[in-house]
Amino acid sequence: MNWQQVEPLLFKGQDVAIMVHERPDGDALGSALGLAIVLHQLGLSPRVLRTQPIDETFTFLPGQSYVEVIPRGELELPKNGAVMVLDCGDAERCEYFLGNKRPLVNADHHVTNPGFGIINWVDAEAAATAELLCRLLYEEGITIPPDAATCFYVGLLTDTGWFHYPNVTWKTMDAASHLIRQGADLQLIRTQFAESHPLKELRLMHEVMNRYRLILQDRVILCSLPYETMMKQGILSSETDHVFDVLKSTKGVEAAVLLKEIEPRLIKISLRTKERLNASEITGLLGGGGHARAAGATFAGTLEEAENKLIEMLGNRLA
Repeated sequence: MNWQQVEPLLFKGQDVAIMVHERPDGDALGSALGLAIVLHQLGLSPRVLRTQPIDETFTFLPGQSYVEVIPRGELELPKNGAVMVLDCGDAERCEYFLGNKRPLVNADHHVTNPGFGIINWVDAEAAATAELLCRLLYEEGITIPPDAATCFYVGLLTDTGWFHYPNVTWKTMDAASHLIRQGADLQLIRTQFAESHPLKELRLMHEVMNRYRLILQDRVILCSLPYETMMKQGILSSETDHVFDVLKSTKGVEAAVLLKEIEPRLIKISLRTKERLNASEITGLLGGGGHARAAGATFAGTLEEAENKLIEMLGNRLA
């Protein structure tokens, strides 16, 4: 896995479409914006394509000028352009439908990734896609500008729980150290990300604190949020990392589950686990996936049906 794999296939001024997964997190957006900044430095014309504007949580990140909002049905790519898909465990998770087209680059760190690109930069041992890209670039001697370093660093933070998750390795910390040396703006991250959460995240926390319940002999904490509530409170797109920081850290809890009805009868399942349960394995049975300690899936049905299914699956594994 190295830059020489892709370099001969790129040319100056080339249009490079960078795509991420639906409802992208900090790793997906940090990786995409960071890579766009690096590609621009190398003389290419990168675009970070989104079907909707970036959530306000991440609008502080450098590289916003590379973002283009294009509805799915209106996307047209130049014949000589390149497509890079980041942080997608499989092609179906990509925000845009790829069909039979294979992206030039598939860069990811999910163990479920089947290698759907022409060139696959996939490392399941990397804590984040941002870590993978950072290592790939600096090992090839490619300079990471300060703005790109800031984006990649946020990717590391979000997918490692601020370096608390067990996916952190010496390679993760080595990448973080390199990004700091390259000028990652830790003050910006602290003031605009760590200490400036949108008000809707507080409203989300309020709803979760009022609705959570302990189940399965208090080993699982579960919260379900109806569509009407989420619409009324304006929390459909709220980040959930800080909610899970509270739920998962509860003493004696083996797993935390958040069910969000993002559309009527369409449930987004988010699962975080500790040592005994494999989140990716459980959500994989529902057509989803992710990591051993953090994974998700989409469930067609009611909140009650989703709850019953998760309780059954978790109960069987905790028995």
